[in-house]
Amino acid sequence: MRCLHAAIAALLLSATCAAAEDAPALYVVSPSGPQGASWAELAKLPDWSGAWQLDLHADPRQSGAAIPFTPAYDAILKKLRAIGNNAGDSPGNAKLCIPIGPVFQTPLMLSEFLYQPGLALMVSEKRDIQRIYTDGRPHNKVPAGFYGDTIGHWEGDALVTDTVNLRPDGELFYAMKIGAAGKDIHIIERFHEDAPNHIRIDVTMVSPTTFTAPMHESTQFTRVKFLVGENVCAQNNRDVDPFGAQQFDLNRAPPKPLPAAKP
Repeated sequence: MRCLHAAIAALLLSATCAAAEDAPALYVVSPSGPQGASWAELAKLPDWSGAWQLDLHADPRQSGAAIPFTPAYDAILKKLRAIGNNAGDSPGNAKLCIPIGPVFQTPLMLSEFLYQPGLALMVSEKRDIQRIYTDGRPHNKVPAGFYGDTIGHWEGDALVTDTVNLRPDGELFYAMKIGAAGKDIHIIERFHEDAPNHIRIDVTMVSPTTFTAPMHESTQFTRVKFLVGENVCAQNNRDVDPFGAQQFDLNRAPPKPLPAAKP
């Protein structure tokens, strides 16, 4: 668990994203082609079956510009980086088996795409599930959630989505809580298979509370020849004590196995 958390922290806290010169329009519904409204239409959508792994290599098309945080969120980022630079332990949700946020933010875990009429799902092997409603509905008026409320549509062979209504205790990036941004943030994603077995995800985050300009990043999923397995976060998690409280003791021995039952 600890190696996984360190890898996630290094990946997300060191990431750089491109700030837009001009603020783009928010989510615009401009569907084209089949929308998956029926089982017959689903058969016409791109075949994204199988397991997908986030590509950890830097996207060469990113500009390398700093994340356009407001001063308040920039101060949080600096504190988290200082912890990491001093070999400290950032208090990320993943350590306590609490969801991070939308599934595209879950690196190092296999994910899969599942369809049914009017609905696409992203499911990670960590049992994160993000429902993308493609039946033309507006955003649902439901309580805030870790994965938010997501609607989407197909533009040819690209899936375009908009996520809102995120819980304040979810995360924008590793260990960085969403906070007040959960009420005004839009996460707009465009999924497109720009090469065989490679899905590029172009992400735009818009939040006046968090960013001084729309924040852009691109990630890529690669189809891999594995099955999406079972990953139970709480199993042998040394970041929590037996009562579920946070504690950081890398040297604590794992629990001893129970003695075998006598015949």
